[in-house]
Amino acid sequence: MAKWRDYRKNLDLIREILENQNEIVFFDTETTGLSTKTAKIIQFAGIKYKIIDKKLVEDKTLNMYINPGIHIPEKITEITGITDEMVKDAPFEKEAIEKSIKPFLGDEPNLCWYNSNRYDILLLTRTYEDNGYYLIVNKRVDILDVARDITVDEKVENKKLSTICEHFGLDTGLTFHDALDDVRATARVFEYAYQVYLEKEEEDNEKMRHLKIPQVKALKFWQGFRGRSRVYIVTNYGEFYYDTFKKEYGKQDETMYKLFEFDLV
Repeated sequence: MAKWRDYRKNLDLIREILENQNEIVFFDTETTGLSTKTAKIIQFAGIKYKIIDKKLVEDKTLNMYINPGIHIPEKITEITGITDEMVKDAPFEKEAIEKSIKPFLGDEPNLCWYNSNRYDILLLTRTYEDNGYYLIVNKRVDILDVARDITVDEKVENKKLSTICEHFGLDTGLTFHDALDDVRATARVFEYAYQVYLEKEEEDNEKMRHLKIPQVKALKFWQGFRGRSRVYIVTNYGEFYYDTFKKEYGKQDETMYKLFEFDLV
């Protein structure tokens, strides 16, 4: 089955950051659980990069434990390696926010993370609010969504950060057992993806010069289940669909090229 993703939204976002912003913070957190409403942050790791000539230049780092004021579940310790003993002398979250994280992030930061749109950023925002502050983000990028763009035609075992880096040869010198290494890996994917996007854009622009404009004959909607719906577009070039869950276009006919005139994202 032929499939593709509309990468232009993420390209425009990354291009805006690299061309018009001065810095960006890549970060990751470890927490006591999975709920954004009740979990507590037990580790915050971040790297602030200056943006110089559309390149990321590492500027400052922050890697700290935070005392959650509650017992760290054994299951979390198994996953993260962080124990109650390790955080007992660490600052509680109010002090961590006031004296470390807030000064590090600054006002209205540009933030980037891996697979955190529905977790880390929500938890960090709630932690700010619990302690009397508001986190206002300027630009935000989830690199997992970017990774899906650049692997749509690739055979990749999974979408884990370490797998993506290894697949594209971006893992040199990284252990993935260190919080800051994970953050550096995310930054590497960010920069690598930008170049992939630019090449794809140029390739697509060249193909666009030879494309005919399709005519839409009908639109069909399949509700599906558990949010996995699709919009089907019937044209004079055949029928294709947009998967609202995967955010991918698809077509059974391998020879059918993307119809650029339609953007359903």
